[in-house]
Amino acid sequence: MRLWLTVLWCCLSGCALVAPKADVLAPLANWRALRFSGEHFEVVGWQKNGQATARMVHVYIEGDGFAWASPSQPSIDPTPRHPVAMQLALQDPAEQVIYLARPCQYAARQALGCGNNRWWTSARYSREVINHYHLIFSKLHQQFADARYALVAYSGGAAIAAILASERQDVDSLRTVAGNLDSEYVNAIHHATPMPQSLNPIAFASKLHLAQIHLVGGRDAVVPRAVSSRFVAAQEHPCAAIKELSEADHATGWVETWQQLLRIKLPECER
Repeated sequence: MRLWLTVLWCCLSGCALVAPKADVLAPLANWRALRFSGEHFEVVGWQKNGQATARMVHVYIEGDGFAWASPSQPSIDPTPRHPVAMQLALQDPAEQVIYLARPCQYAARQALGCGNNRWWTSARYSREVINHYHLIFSKLHQQFADARYALVAYSGGAAIAAILASERQDVDSLRTVAGNLDSEYVNAIHHATPMPQSLNPIAFASKLHLAQIHLVGGRDAVVPRAVSSRFVAAQEHPCAAIKELSEADHATGWVETWQQLLRIKLPECER
C-alpha cells in the first residue's frame, strides 16, 4: 500500500522526472514569454511566433505540476518537472499556439501569491483560479479581437479548461489528455483529501455545448477512463468522443504520439 501511494503521488506531482527549469524551458526559446498578473497570483505562459491575425488560437493549459513534495507535504514550487502540456504545444502546427502554466509555476517564490500553497493544492480549481483564466482570455482578446479558441489541457489543467469552456462563448472545442474531469471522484478512488475550496468540473458538464475529445490512457491508474465517461454522461446533449491510447499511462505515451492524436477529427455537433 505504501509503495502504491508513493507511485500515485509521483504521478500526480510530476516527481518521476526532475529537471532544472532552464532545461525545461529551453525549447521555448523562440516563443514569446507572457505574464498575466491578477489580484491573487500570477500565471505565466508562452506564445508561438505565428501570425497575429490568426482566427483560431490553440491554447494549452498545463497540469497540476509538482504540487506535493511528499504525500503529506505541499511543494514550495509547483513548477512541473515533466511539463506534458508544454511538450504537446511545441508540436502543434497551428498558426497561433499559446501555452499557459498554472498559478506560481515557473515563478519566483517571492512572486505574488506564491507563498500560499493553496493555489496549487486545496484551491487549485477554485473560483479565484477560474476567474484568473477568464482574465487571461480577456487580455488575449486585445491581441486576437475576433479569434476563437481551441482548448487543449493535460491532467488537472483539464479541470480548468472544462470549466472555462462551459462559461465562455468564444471556445469552439475542447481536447483533454488524461484529464481530471471529476476531481471529487478521483480523490475518492484514491482516498485523497477532499478539496472543498475547489470547483468540480463535472458540475459544469451540463453547460458544455461544443465539440470535445477526451484522450485516456489504457494504463492510466491515476485518472482512469471512468472519469471521462462520467463527465460525458453528465452532459445533456454530449458532442464528445472518448479515445483510448492503450499503451499510455498518466504521464507517458502522449508526447511521442501527439501529432497523430491531433489529427483525430472532432465530433460534428448539431447547431
